[in-house]
Amino acid sequence: MAATTRTIDALMLGLALPLLLAACGPREATLPVTKQPPRAVPVEVLPLDGPAAASDAEISAMCWCGDRLVLMPQHPERYGDRRGELGLFVLDRAEVVAAIDDPATRPLVPRRAVLHAPDLIASLPGWDGIEAVVAVGDTVFVAVEARVNDRMAGYLLRGRLRPTATEPRLDLDTERVAPIPVPTMVDNMSQEALVITGDRVAVLFEANGVHVNPGAHVALFDFELAYQGTRPIEHVEYRITDACRARPDGTFWVMNYFFPGEGRTLAPPVVPTVPVEHLLELRLGPDGVVRSGRPPLDLRHDPGAPARNWEALVRLDGRGFLLMTDRYPETMLAFVPWTDADQADHAVAAPRPAGDDR
Repeated sequence: MAATTRTIDALMLGLALPLLLAACGPREATLPVTKQPPRAVPVEVLPLDGPAAASDAEISAMCWCGDRLVLMPQHPERYGDRRGELGLFVLDRAEVVAAIDDPATRPLVPRRAVLHAPDLIASLPGWDGIEAVVAVGDTVFVAVEARVNDRMAGYLLRGRLRPTATEPRLDLDTERVAPIPVPTMVDNMSQEALVITGDRVAVLFEANGVHVNPGAHVALFDFELAYQGTRPIEHVEYRITDACRARPDGTFWVMNYFFPGEGRTLAPPVVPTVPVEHLLELRLGPDGVVRSGRPPLDLRHDPGAPARNWEALVRLDGRGFLLMTDRYPETMLAFVPWTDADQADHAVAAPRPAGDDR
């Protein structure tokens, strides 16, 4: 792993530049923005069973790899085996669709899959788990959170999902590791979302509010993990905890979450007294990332209900979204219906190509 260590050490020298840029202060987004009040949408919990249903699963991200849904635990070492392999979970698209359409097919039981990642934890300084995952074909990109000398850090890795019929296996290349520039230092927050846009992987930081991240930006990498610089992102208060793949027009949805106990940490201009659970559509263009102009989708209907820490998000065909919590208040998989007709009801000036953005 000497080559990996040298790569990490060399690239860590470049992490100071984003912090200097952050000190330049807030700047306005360069693309037009239309802000609208949230629209309430239904949330249907899909019951789970098996190891993935336990709170210790801490599912931190999801992605589609073909017709297979990958459920990534923050700590895959908890699901290792005697061969030294790590573990994750998978579901097939047909299983998920059946569970939505026919309650008799519930509960869903995610199957364990192998995560083959030699020396993953030992080779990454400050390992604190996997926070984001995204796929193009059978190529999978993974973002790891770390804490190095009391400072947050992140790494980007690449792998391949081998779709065997019995036990799917994700082979992660631990010899090729790209440090991710951290735009600002917020304790216990790092890169929480990956978005495929064209031939790039965009990495979104968790905290992008005006007070905690004045120089907010996304980091870009090519598919070989070569760093491609940054683009500004319009300030989004609260946390971004995951994202869907971008459509051809650059739009994508993110999970936007706030727990009132984080008011001091995130320092929004107005601190809500109740949790915020929104799906928010953004657009990535040549000048950066801004809101698309469509209203956020509000997942909370009962102000007195416990906060649900949604950490994983994907689109499901033209039907809506799938979301998962980590462990608060419990492990939950949920379906949010949202069709192309719903989208058309709230169209904005920019055209939106039809199609799936898995």
